[in-house]
Amino acid sequence: DAKMAIKELSEKLNNSDFSFNIAITPEASVEKPKELILPPKNSDMRKVFAYLTKSRFINQEIVQDFVTQHMLYQDLKGNCVFVSYDETGNPVFANLRGTLTEKRFLGDLPGSDYQKGFYISNGSDKVIVTESVIDAMSIMSILKGQGKDYKQYDYLPLSGTDKHESLLTLLDKTPKKEVLLALDHDNAGVKRMQQIHDTLIEKYQMQDEQITYHVAEKKDWNEDLTGIVHKFQSLKKLPFLEKEILPEIKPCAIQNT
Repeated sequence: DAKMAIKELSEKLNNSDFSFNIAITPEASVEKPKELILPPKNSDMRKVFAYLTKSRFINQEIVQDFVTQHMLYQDLKGNCVFVSYDETGNPVFANLRGTLTEKRFLGDLPGSDYQKGFYISNGSDKVIVTESVIDAMSIMSILKGQGKDYKQYDYLPLSGTDKHESLLTLLDKTPKKEVLLALDHDNAGVKRMQQIHDTLIEKYQMQDEQITYHVAEKKDWNEDLTGIVHKFQSLKKLPFLEKEILPEIKPCAIQNT
């Protein structure tokens, strides 16, 4: 049989282990993608509500809407857990954010699908692209405070500026009439918005007028939101929907060594 033939061949090659190694070696196992395992839920939401509404000044109704849609809960350690789902209702992306203002903590959960990303679908043909879920919720709060329907838009937080494949996946499946880029007002954010703009023009033949920039005065839209609320000023002073020119990227100083 096959084993005997291999054994005889191996003996001729003066390698008695050769036959058994070949005969019993299983097929190479394919590494499976990590499963997205959500942390257990806490029995209350007090820390999450306090952090989002009192420290981040997110509109209470928006926070409650996230909770109702099972896109937000508090884990046993008191962290915010943000969850996004695919079309079938399965969780595909989740990240944590600490609720202690003096100790910054955030991160995506292992098993999160960066191809799908954290997509917040309202069935719109316009999508607002941000860096974080907090930024998206801040923009929703600004629009709501201005009397606008924030659900006229879909939202896609990228979980940072170094990856935007989720936007390409979304546009491959569901072309959008308008993409509103609202990443952070820093070198990384400005550079990424320009790269996304060029990709949308080249790959999807979008027109310039379909891609707009919306850059916060400070680093991000939550900083603008909290700054306005602290001063008890109207949210109408944050003209989010006005089109802007992309700020110039200031070159970093290169230190000679």
